Amino acid sequence: MKKLFTIAILILSTIWFSGCCTLTCAPETSTDLEQLADWMTGFFSSLEQSQNDPQFFDIHLHMTRIWNNQKDGYWIYVEQAVAGKDPYRQRVYHLTEPMPGRFISKVYEIENPEAFAGAWGNANFAINLSSPEDLIERPGCTIYLIKESDGNYRGSTHEADCKSSLRGAAYATSQVRVMADKLISWDRGYDANDKQVWGAIKSGYIFDKLENYGI
Repeated sequence: MKKLFTIAILILSTIWFSGCCTLTCAPETSTDLEQLADWMTGFFSSLEQSQNDPQFFDIHLHMTRIWNNQKDGYWIYVEQAVAGKDPYRQRVYHLTEPMPGRFISKVYEIENPEAFAGAWGNANFAINLSSPEDLIERPGCTIYLIKESDGNYRGSTHEADCKSSLRGAAYATSQVRVMADKLISWDRGYDANDKQVWGAIKSGYIFDKLENYGI
């Protein structure tokens, strides 16, 4: 499984880096980018998967558009939590399309994230959150995506670039698939010997989209 994942990453990276000299090309807003942002916005739950397989938890995922006046792609605030508990992960994603049909989602942390927990449903949230300049980028944790022939979007981080110290990890990997009605996300941590130390073992989490909203 790890070997196949590595091969997939190398193929995706080749597609990306052979087509563009850098990843700092001016982002463009396209129908596909708008669709990707729309599909990633809403309330998602892995309840059904957890009911069918006890190895998975019921995880809630809230993803909300913010800073709609920005002209450099789409900004999305993300909260991830076990059902009924406080969020254990809060991030901001920045979606752009540096080349037609190729997308990136940069990942940022927030200073004092506890102050924003549960604020995804607050109409004043977009005003109260820090500006993009105040976010903390997670180097190497960018997700690179392409649109597949079936119309869905698939992507991943690049090799071992996303450093992590969580639970003894040296780096983390993320694989995602974005569809109109669900997200599939597989986050895993590996130690310096490439042994998995956290994350789902056999497959990613399946998040069914239950509600769409935006502020």
